[in-house]
Amino acid sequence: MTEPHLRELAAARAELRRRLGALGFADDGEVLRGPVVWTHPTTGIATATIDVTILDRYPFGPPRVQLVEAGTELDVTFHVEDNGALCLWDNTEPVNDAPWTDSERLLERVAGWLTKTAQGWPDDDDTDLERYIDADVDARLVMYDDAELAGLGGCLSTKTDERETTITVLPEPRGVPPQQRPKKGVQRSAKHLAWLADLGNVTRPLTRWDEVESALGADAATVRRLVMQGSLELLMLRYRRGRRPGILVLATAKLDGKPILRRCEAADSSEASRRLRSGAISAQVADRKVAIVGCGAVGSFTADMLFRDGVSHLDLRDPQKLRPGNVIRHLAGDIYVGLPKVAATKACLSATGLDVTHVDTHVTSVTDPTAAITLLQTHDVVVDATADERATAVLRWAAEQTQRPLVSVAVMRDGGVARVDRFPLRFDERHRPPVTPRDDLPGPYRERGCGDIVSPTPPSAVVAAAELATQVSLDELTNDRRLPATVLRVLRPQPDAPYDTLRTLTSDPGSDR
Repeated sequence: MTEPHLRELAAARAELRRRLGALGFADDGEVLRGPVVWTHPTTGIATATIDVTILDRYPFGPPRVQLVEAGTELDVTFHVEDNGALCLWDNTEPVNDAPWTDSERLLERVAGWLTKTAQGWPDDDDTDLERYIDADVDARLVMYDDAELAGLGGCLSTKTDERETTITVLPEPRGVPPQQRPKKGVQRSAKHLAWLADLGNVTRPLTRWDEVESALGADAATVRRLVMQGSLELLMLRYRRGRRPGILVLATAKLDGKPILRRCEAADSSEASRRLRSGAISAQVADRKVAIVGCGAVGSFTADMLFRDGVSHLDLRDPQKLRPGNVIRHLAGDIYVGLPKVAATKACLSATGLDVTHVDTHVTSVTDPTAAITLLQTHDVVVDATADERATAVLRWAAEQTQRPLVSVAVMRDGGVARVDRFPLRFDERHRPPVTPRDDLPGPYRERGCGDIVSPTPPSAVVAAAELATQVSLDELTNDRRLPATVLRVLRPQPDAPYDTLRTLTSDPGSDR
């Protein structure tokens, strides 16, 4: 270690060794062994012995701490790694001024871990029983819809995908297969089953087959028989830690005449689980209706962002088909070429696994004033992503007539500027002045076989504009109304002020926000 930064890391590790040594830890050059004084809730003060190993990740991660002897009777249960290391901090602990770099705070944490272990980890709700199973890991991802499995138990059907990377537990109850007859194999219909059971509140980890079998109670004998005869492929065990529900999924098989387990990574595929990542306002906008006129580049990504953010009622409108050249900037990929852009966009929304029942598609433009009025009146927000002056004009006119919100989005100056204007204006609001076109940019491009002009706007500018349109739309849908009538973002510095630096420009918010 000769580089200054490596010397700094070595000095940090040496300093922790020195401080632990001053607290009575013996150092053999690799492991430091020493005392930790802690309080047992029943027997009182005790002195434990621990081993501390300073790993290469230090100081960006804690040292490995292993319990040698507790100093009194102690039943070690939760928050222990496979190698016996104590789990003292999770990955959310800030590394800046990390507590494990202070020897006294480190030992205080260990003392607290010992006390909580002796207390049975009160108020602990970590649902990670799979980490304690002493078994190999099954390579497949097990998927299930928790809502669909509610109220079910016993044998269920499963389905494995063609690549054998996922196995799905289906909400299809099956009868318990009968005892296998001697010298006869198991029928195909009696194979690849899952067993769903509820263990209730769990106070200690399950580590081996015999512990799992014991937890199954009256079903244990049936489950063992099904595993041994080759009918059962998965065990799904519902449980609770504190107030938090969890599910432990294990693959089953037999080896040398005994049942064996493999740990599985499992994932809930339900709408509720997927929507956990939609954000705090997803429930608030779930029933709001949004129409997006123009499902090209910007419109398709706007639809995608709104849909993922929780807006499930969408009306998509565009008269064009998806062409090969569109794919570079469009949400949809090459496999959707030839479909109407609205259909391709909906297919991409469906690929999220979320319900698209309320996503409507119309292969049409909006140029008729009457149709524009109806569209504004029947939706909470209309997004204009047409890049069509005539369509934009009629939609803006309709917004003024109905006093219903329109969000108009455009990318300007070959992707250098993204702009969103909200209509109609409220009270004394004003929009920002128009962005004048640049006369020093290359002439328009045209694709062979297509008479329309092709803008050289890069995909990154398209996504930035869509994000801006999404934010303004959500501001209206939630009735926050904190954003002004114009929000303009400079994506690439321009020659002229005020667009010569990367910045966000807005119009005067007016007196009523």
